[in-house]
Order: sequence, then C-alpha cells, then structure tokens
Amino acid sequence: MAIRAVTAALQAAAQNDTAGSLVALASPYLNQTIHEMTAGDTAKDKAANLMAHAQLSAVEFQVTGKDPLTGAVAGVTGEATAEIIARAYGKPVSELTANEKENISTLIREFMFTILVIKTINMNVRILMSG
Repeated sequence: MAIRAVTAALQAAAQNDTAGSLVALASPYLNQTIHEMTAGDTAKDKAANLMAHAQLSAVEFQVTGKDPLTGAVAGVTGEATAEIIARAYGKPVSELTANEKENISTLIREFMFTILVIKTINMNVRILMSG
C-alpha cells in the first residue's frame, strides 16, 4: 500500500499537482481505515462503508478541483463493484489475499476509467451538437 501511495503522490507531484499529490498519498490509508471501522457483515456496516467511501471520494474530488457529486458516486460505485467482484472469489473481502485484492483494485480502476471515457465522449458530443 505504501509503495502505491508514494508512486501516485510522486506522479501527481511531477505534474505540479500538490492537492492531487496529498490526496494520492492519504487515500489508501483513509480507505483502509474505513474498511477497518466498517468491517462487520451487517447491513448497517455495509451502509456505513458505502457512505464513508462516498464522503471520502467527494472530498478527494473537491480538493483536486473536480465535481464532488461525481466523486461521491465514484466512491459508492467503486466500493459496491469491489464487493461484487470479491464474491467471484467465493469468500468475504476480509479473507482475500493481497494478490486477489490487487486484481479487484485493477478491475475497478479499469471499470471507472471506462466510465470516465464514456462520460467524456458524451460531454464532447453534446458540446459539438450544441455548437
């Protein structure tokens, strides 16, 4: 986790993005804290987990100059997707190996990137059609 956080922070810093660098450095640790604090299997724990991820993502997006509502949606979507993908392994998230968690994380990043590309294309088409 530390290597990923530092790498992301350095990438943001290389682009003179101080806010992005701080978010990239803190995000994995804040996400881990959320998971630890909402580790139960009850509906209340799952709801608290989703709400906390929505709030964290909204703050991260706001700090980096992006739309916080989009951040909240991304946070919930990413976390819900992780839960669904984890079920494919046939065990709870708490029992996944580091490699399995990394695979899920990669799939979620690819999924979110695809959503972002689709949203960008949609926005560009609307701009072209209105002009």
